[in-house]
Amino acid sequence: MTKWHNIGLSVISAAVIVAQAGCIEHDAPLAPTPGEEPGGREELLAALNCRMVVRSGEMSCSLAEPDPSAGVTPVVLGGQGTYVFLEASNVAYEGEVFRADVTVRNLINHPLGTEDGLNVHPDGIRVFFTGEPVALPAGAGQVTLENEDGTAMFIGSDQPYFQYRQLLTPGQTSLPRTWRWHVPAGVESFTFGAYVAAPVVSGKEITPGLHFVPTTISVGQHHSCLVSSAGKLYCWGLGTNGILGDGSTSDRNKPYPVADPDDGPVEYVSVSIGYHHTCALSSEGKAYCWGVNESGQLGNGSTFPTSTPDAVSDPQGESPRYVSIAAGLFHTCAVAETGKAYCWGSAAHGALGDGGTTDRTVPVPVVDTMDGGVQFTSVVAGQDFTCALTTGRRAYCWGHAGRLGTGDSVSRTIPAPVAPPKGESEPLEFVSISASVSSHTCGLTVDGTIYCWGENHLGALGDGTFQNNSLVPTRVLDPSDGPVRYTYVGVGGQHSCAISETGKAYCWGRNTDGRLGVGYAGLFELTPVEVADAESGPLTFTSIVGGSAQTCAWSTNGKAYCWGADTNGNLGAGGIGDQPYPVPVANPEDGPPIFAASFLPGEGWICGDVRGASGSCGTSGAPARVDGGRREDTLIAQDLLRRLPLLAYLGERAGHTQSPRG
Repeated sequence: MTKWHNIGLSVISAAVIVAQAGCIEHDAPLAPTPGEEPGGREELLAALNCRMVVRSGEMSCSLAEPDPSAGVTPVVLGGQGTYVFLEASNVAYEGEVFRADVTVRNLINHPLGTEDGLNVHPDGIRVFFTGEPVALPAGAGQVTLENEDGTAMFIGSDQPYFQYRQLLTPGQTSLPRTWRWHVPAGVESFTFGAYVAAPVVSGKEITPGLHFVPTTISVGQHHSCLVSSAGKLYCWGLGTNGILGDGSTSDRNKPYPVADPDDGPVEYVSVSIGYHHTCALSSEGKAYCWGVNESGQLGNGSTFPTSTPDAVSDPQGESPRYVSIAAGLFHTCAVAETGKAYCWGSAAHGALGDGGTTDRTVPVPVVDTMDGGVQFTSVVAGQDFTCALTTGRRAYCWGHAGRLGTGDSVSRTIPAPVAPPKGESEPLEFVSISASVSSHTCGLTVDGTIYCWGENHLGALGDGTFQNNSLVPTRVLDPSDGPVRYTYVGVGGQHSCAISETGKAYCWGRNTDGRLGVGYAGLFELTPVEVADAESGPLTFTSIVGGSAQTCAWSTNGKAYCWGADTNGNLGAGGIGDQPYPVPVANPEDGPPIFAASFLPGEGWICGDVRGASGSCGTSGAPARVDGGRREDTLIAQDLLRRLPLLAYLGERAGHTQSPRG
């Protein structure tokens, strides 16, 4: 007899949770079943059907319709964006080899890749491939997957997989692994099937417990902004010069919705804050900016300020679709899906990378120092300098001398490669980089280590000193309690912060106003220290960002927390004053909430659709219908039962799910 315990999917010894099943043919290999033996571990297994677009590198994974001809009725409990989320970045296509850095995000309410919730299981999280990739258009050629060791893909006993040897806390994203395919020149896109398999803690109710997790947050000197999972943009803090984008100059001590631009409502995907200006990207790849514009940093062809989002002008003769944007102190830069970078605003010290020092009121291309050999994937900006990552994970910087990590004290008007650390001959490979609103940069490497360079105000570089600036990347020292593997780095004005693979937050550097989240005990910390618990208890985090004198982070409970200086209400907590420990960002006073109520097992689903649409909380990856708030999932696939040690409890689910966007 099968039944639901209201919300949670219960599992018992050697159970496998099928989070999503696509079209499964009898002859197609299934993922290994490590829980087969009595007393074996419990494992989450998500079966995905994915599509990769070669030109843009966009990867989408969704629930497939069952294939009646296969004689299999899959168990359907959720989809991409409900239990796990696969996302591709740093995409490159050269010589019929297509490469992408792919991450796995945990969207359930318990850790993945662990049996005890504390230690990484040797197997970690694995992504298995099933069936041969299908190329589109038909007849364009055969796409083959290359395994991590470079061998071609085989079907059957040699089924390839990628391993993410990490413990992922709820909401956390893994470090990337590089996937490679051989893709003939005529292929426009291709599809493939994959399983995500990961050990889970025994005896826990597994639920898709993360809803409405905001996608991005940015913190500046006087204000902060976030993009919600519904694509809505909110800002709070100082309202001078219209930098909050709500059409006024009023201060806000709680998130307040940004006004629509002249061309109508926009679905946003990211936001970045400069000194007194803000920029954001839409889901269509269009850039919008508002606030102070004295140097042309809004990119609209003028130097007049605006208090609502204004579309950034296209570069001369081009119409780029942007995938990354960064607001520096007085300039802005963005990367297009083609890998080309553009900048506008103040060109002091060569910050625009166009070879000169003339301010620009519309985007201009950053000089390609290798004649097409460098393609960028993301960009960050600080005080008169800019850095960007390439498809090969190398960092390039340009602008103000001493802040570039190039090994010398020379300002650069065009991109220059970041030098190797002292004593090493090879440059570092970075997963991500983060630039301060002042004068230093930190990067997260592929092995989870952090390196920083630039000015070392009060220990901002984390190398154990508080005076020595660094012209090359220098490794951040371990915390006092031992080595840490990091998954995220975010840099503030004169401090830096990071998230460990266990979800702990660490900060170092200047501690004025409590910006490190460790109380007011000291003026600075020269090495990483763990952020203290909130008043409500211990927290784990998925991402973190620093402002001039404050820090904000996303918790695995789906809420944002901030700490540090609350001048003008820029902690977003209702104007409660400076806080040396994490405090939750408030929901807006009017309109729909940004943060849904935390999910508690046994209490039922909480939808609270922030889109304001009634009866439409389902996703394309998780079928749902409005019928009094209840839906039944009934059939267990006999074939899956035969192949897998599956003991699932199915029944009624109340309400609907709203999946976060990647």
